[in-house]
Amino acid sequence: MAVNLIILFFAARWMIENIHLVELGRAFNRISLLSLVAVAMINMIVVVLFAYRLATLIEQPFSVAFSVACLGAGLNGILPFRLGDVTRIYYSKRFYRISATQLIAVSFAEKLFDLTALGLMVSLLLVIGGGNLIGGGLVATLTSMLIVGVVGLFFLFRHAEGVASRFCASEFLRTAIISLKHHLRIRRKATVSLATGGMWLTNLMVVYVGLIWFLPLTDISLMDATAVLLIVALAIAVPGAPAGLGIFEAGVVSYLTLVVHLGSETALAAAFLLHMAISLPTIILALAIILKPRRMLVV
Repeated sequence: MAVNLIILFFAARWMIENIHLVELGRAFNRISLLSLVAVAMINMIVVVLFAYRLATLIEQPFSVAFSVACLGAGLNGILPFRLGDVTRIYYSKRFYRISATQLIAVSFAEKLFDLTALGLMVSLLLVIGGGNLIGGGLVATLTSMLIVGVVGLFFLFRHAEGVASRFCASEFLRTAIISLKHHLRIRRKATVSLATGGMWLTNLMVVYVGLIWFLPLTDISLMDATAVLLIVALAIAVPGAPAGLGIFEAGVVSYLTLVVHLGSETALAAAFLLHMAISLPTIILALAIILKPRRMLVV
């Protein structure tokens, strides 16, 4: 709560200094509630694909994987520093008897596939002319994160047992790392790859459709949507405020004002509604899953 209040304080201060509230209200009034609901519904396709991939990785029924996926995404929208990923492990074990080691291993695998997809998107931007869309600093940051992430995860895939035997004095930690390596074996790589590709293509469609509907008088290209999606992915991935609150809006507003040349109020309204369409449905579902009456399993 303290972190949230600090972030909201600085966000409010920036708005007071840079945003005209009357013009911001007009920008919100130009956007229909129906378009917000439609974008949120399209984003639920992303959640379904994410759950399908998760079901494949953890070899659980789709209904269980869907609940776990909503818990992770929804709680990351409430808790700071991406603590939703940790809380997802707790609730998955408590509600569905999924071991913490298995879910941690699956999280590593998910990150590897997602980083590969993002790497392809960065490459696409660079080939087509991303230097004109996003700054070199952001491209360098994304590229560095992707390289470090992919290399680190690949190293873990290949050498987990050797690292455990050489550096771990604790028998518990050594056993955990070896178990992690066991769970990292992915049997249906083609299915997981296709689900990942479909998920990120749908993510791109959510951003593209959202920007078109929230900015009806603006010429938004598919490359603009790709650049914004990369910014959004980076903002959500950075540990900090819930769902990247503040960083998300700042990144999208900066792109829309500097590259698309929109007014600050129009850009902020579009960024805020896009963030709401992406985050709010999973938050509601996560809370519904947690609050659902059930017989608790002993951890």
